Formats: sequence, structure tokens, C-alpha cells
Amino acid sequence: MNSFRQIYEVAKRDSIQRAKSKAFLISLLVIVGGLAAVGPLLAIEAQPPDPYQVGVVGTIPAEVQTTMSQLAAQLEREVEVLTYASRVDVEQALAEERLSVGIDGFELIWRESTNGQLESIITGSFAQAARTDLAGELGLTASDTATLIQPITTTSTFLNPPEEDRVVRFIAAYFGMFLLYIAILMFGQFVMVGVMEEKAS
Repeated sequence: MNSFRQIYEVAKRDSIQRAKSKAFLISLLVIVGGLAAVGPLLAIEAQPPDPYQVGVVGTIPAEVQTTMSQLAAQLEREVEVLTYASRVDVEQALAEERLSVGIDGFELIWRESTNGQLESIITGSFAQAARTDLAGELGLTASDTATLIQPITTTSTFLNPPEEDRVVRFIAAYFGMFLLYIAILMFGQFVMVGVMEEKAS
């Protein structure tokens, strides 16, 4: 029997023996399940975030709502403004996690902790509305007011442009590396056991 035939017979016997092992089958199912779970996890990560739910006691000026939407769009987010009859209703909605934040006049009501991004959107919207009112009191025209409150737009240049879907790629690479490590460890152990059995026989 030549060397290639011997290698084939040993590999065949070892494969059959490992396939009958419960540990091998369980480990194989775990790896396959892990690979199957990576897809949904990446899909969830790639989905756009939910809109901010802003509860308002009474009403707020329409221009404030418009500005909120504009500022949120610049941050690739959305804002939905919901009106409530009383502060108690807003607090209850916050307690039930149906709102991101509540607004009562110029007071922001949070459930547990503040959200810096959402807070900047709301405060920026009120500040812009206040500047518009002040410009009207000063007798400025609509064109002058628009020029006054128009934010300065800057552009960014990258020496190394960031890759799209960087977070998704990182998660895929992390899970792939982890599963590869488990596979190498598991199959290396099976090879070692097979060699030990061959030595013993």
C-alpha cells in the first residue's frame, strides 16, 4: 500500500469516527448556527435608526417643527412630534417608553438620561425661532432674516476616505474571526485525538 493510499484510509477512518461523535455534531451545529445568525445581525445593524418621538404639551410653532426636521435630516435622523393635552400624559408616555423626550414650554423632560444629539436638535430649533422673532422685531426683511439665521455650511475633505458600512464590516469580520478560531480549535482537537488513537492502535 503506497503512502497516498495510507493517508486516504486514515483520513477516511478518522472522518467516519468523528462523524459518529456527538461532540463533533454539536460543535458543527453551533458553527453553522453562528454563521446563520451573522446575516440577521448585519441586517439589523444596517437598518436606519428609529425616528425620535418628541411629545409636546400643547403645541409648538410650526417653524420650530420644521427646523427640527431639517436639523435631524442633517444628522440622518427623523423627528416625529406628538401633541399631548397635559404634562401628566407626556410623563406617562415617557414612563412607557413611547417617547424619546417631552417638551413643556422650554423645559425638556427625559425618562432617565439625556440624549445629546436630540437635545441639540431641539435647542437649535428653538434658538433659530427666537432669532427669527428678534429679526422681525428689528424690522428686517424676510430675505435679511433668512440670511441672518442661515447656518454656515462647511465641507470636509479626507485624505483617507472612510469606507461605507464600516460598522457592518467590522461586525462581520469580528464574527468571522471568532468562528474561524472556534473551527480551527475544534478540528485541531479532533485531529489530535485521531493521531492519539492511531498511535495507540
